[in-house]
Amino acid sequence: MLNALIDLGMEDANVFGILVKGLAVSTFAMDMKAQVYRMIQLESFTLVSIRSQLGVFPTLFGVLLHVKVNITE
Repeated sequence: MLNALIDLGMEDANVFGILVKGLAVSTFAMDMKAQVYRMIQLESFTLVSIRSQLGVFPTLFGVLLHVKVNITE
């Protein structure tokens, strides 16, 4: 995806991704600086699997909001 954006002339393009492995979630950003690909892990958290973990919802929504804000910039 990053290559496609660069081919379209978007030199300062960023792409974002969400990786889910079981209950572990990580968010990433990828860009190209000085002709070198750069992948940065933004945040990571664990999904809720039992009722007592409902307290992680603010973290979950905060992480996803952070990705959304970065996409719209």
